[in-house]
Amino acid sequence: MLTKARQVGSAAVVAILVTVLASAPSGSLVGYHRGFLFMAIACFAATITVVATNPRTR
Repeated sequence: MLTKARQVGSAAVVAILVTVLASAPSGSLVGYHRGFLFMAIACFAATITVVATNPRTR
């Protein structure tokens, strides 16, 4: 189940990234800057989710 969720999440993030890149004017770096910002926010959100849902065990 985890593998399927990971694949769906990856596909959704890539689809959003392509949309962000395509929305920028042609020949502009704005799309890449927005894409980088989106990926940074997505990674931060994933980190917070993993930390919040997995209790620490020793």
